[in-house]
Amino acid sequence: MNTTKPPFDDVLVRQAVFHALDRQELLDVAYSGQGRPLNGGYLPDDRFGALTEPVYGEPDLDTARDLLAEAGYPDGFETTITVIATSAFQVRQAEVEQEQLRAIGIEATIVPVESAVSTQIVADGDFELYQGGFGMRSDPDERFTAGFTTDGGLNYGGWSDAEFDQLIEDARGETDAEARAELYQEAEMILATRGPSAFTFLTADYDVVGADVMGYRGDQTPNFNIYKYLWLEPAS
Repeated sequence: MNTTKPPFDDVLVRQAVFHALDRQELLDVAYSGQGRPLNGGYLPDDRFGALTEPVYGEPDLDTARDLLAEAGYPDGFETTITVIATSAFQVRQAEVEQEQLRAIGIEATIVPVESAVSTQIVADGDFELYQGGFGMRSDPDERFTAGFTTDGGLNYGGWSDAEFDQLIEDARGETDAEARAELYQEAEMILATRGPSAFTFLTADYDVVGADVMGYRGDQTPNFNIYKYLWLEPAS
């Protein structure tokens, strides 16, 4: 959500969107149910620094409508969802989001664009809603800093929250793992309840290895640490 201009500069509007979405339905339609819903912030619940209890469950349309009314949009409003035209699952997701938002009075027109165009659009902040995605990282700091701190290079929503920024800075300098995880959990709660993005689901990854490959451990983050556990079983 582009927080630099109305209506998504209003946290109440963003919260209405958070409550309106059916994350399981989005996963089922967009990705054939292959993955798991994200019912809080950016991190799935088994990751370091993640929230262990869901923030959102089933859609709460009454709460969403009340939030819109409190924000001054009792009858909803019109908006657009920009999405990469060649990404079939993201187009499907945007179509479901369109219907889910309509249930609370938000009429969203889908704007499909080419990938190169979308890159420029988000960089320029020339959008209202943008259906996108990003990969996991081995450490939370990289995504939190780049994507959501005030000066982050990938903070396309233009969001700025001093408390969140401070938590990420503190976590970066914290050497105690437990204390660092607690700081990220605080940051995740802020992100989930007043941030610029409605987190929807984590897609499943499947890897195929030969029968003689031993010690494989799947990891959805782009790192090569898994290879240190691998070995080939000698042929008998």
